[in-house]
Amino acid sequence: MTPAFAERIRTERAFEQLYRRHAADVYRYALVLVGDEGRAEDVTRATFLNAFHALEHGQEPGSTHAWLIRIAHMLCRPDGARQMRAAGDEAHPSQRPSPRRLRDLACDEAERAISRRLDRRLPRAEADRLHAHLRTCSDCTAFARRQRLKRLQLRGVGVVPLPETLALI
Repeated sequence: MTPAFAERIRTERAFEQLYRRHAADVYRYALVLVGDEGRAEDVTRATFLNAFHALEHGQEPGSTHAWLIRIAHMLCRPDGARQMRAAGDEAHPSQRPSPRRLRDLACDEAERAISRRLDRRLPRAEADRLHAHLRTCSDCTAFARRQRLKRLQLRGVGVVPLPETLALI
């Protein structure tokens, strides 16, 4: 067995474990966002396909769960397919540049900070600066409210089973 082939087998096994561990969460998240079981299944498949390609190209996420949810979130948007410039493009927060002053952020950077805050992963100093940005940006404030509402909705769908079409054989 060649070293490249052995590495490929290890990658596929690791990915299978990743899928088993997170597929149900990704599916439930997509179901809340799109409200349609068929579309949620499509988003789940596309999320893991993007993740697989990203892992093949050497991207290693810090928080796998958050990384997969971010990919699913991008795919659930109406322009989601166009937003994903490359597989796993929104890979994980540690690969993105960390802004020094949130007050000067573009709204898409502030949205990521809002998500980190909701995950309780935003440092206190950055949270203070994010609040300053939110006081001046009504679009980001509305986004923060929508994200909080979605998180509350997600708590209520914890019992939705993974469809058989998404189960590994």
